[in-house]
Amino acid sequence: MKVIKDMNAQIAAAAEQQNAVAVDMTNNVNTIDSGANEVSNASKESMQSIRDITMLMAELKKNVAQFKVWQRYKKYMRT
Repeated sequence: MKVIKDMNAQIAAAAEQQNAVAVDMTNNVNTIDSGANEVSNASKESMQSIRDITMLMAELKKNVAQFKVWQRYKKYMRT
């Protein structure tokens, strides 16, 4: 009878350990998932920032080109 009680105790302890490991693994997976979502969101924000900067660069390039034309016109008019 003692052998059966000892085996039951060992099985119960092993089940508790397995449960603890499963809970720990679940927490780790959830942490990884959360981190992956944060990286994904940051990447999306970066892409939007790149699009915004690209549009601003195009606008700036257009404005600078107009300024250069104006400067050339003024220089031409002085001669």
